[in-house]
Amino acid sequence: WNNKGQVIYADGLLYFYEEKRGHMALVKPNPGKMEIISSFRVDEGTGPHWAHPVIHNGVLYIKHGSVLIAYNLAKS
Repeated sequence: WNNKGQVIYADGLLYFYEEKRGHMALVKPNPGKMEIISSFRVDEGTGPHWAHPVIHNGVLYIKHGSVLIAYNLAKS
C-alpha cells in the first residue's frame, strides 16, 4: 500500500483503490495505523486503475478499462 490511488468515504469507512495493481481495501479510519478490514484485487479490464470508484445505493462500482464491475456492499 505504498502507492497512490483513489480514496472514497462511505458509512464511516474508507475505500482505497490502488492505481498500479488494482488492489481495493476497506479501511477503518484510524489516525494511528492503517487498519484494513478486507481487501481484494481487480483482475478484470486492462490498463492503469485510474477511474474513481463510486458507491451508490449500497453498490460499489469500479471501472477498469472497458469493464465496469459492481459489488453489492449490503450487509447480509
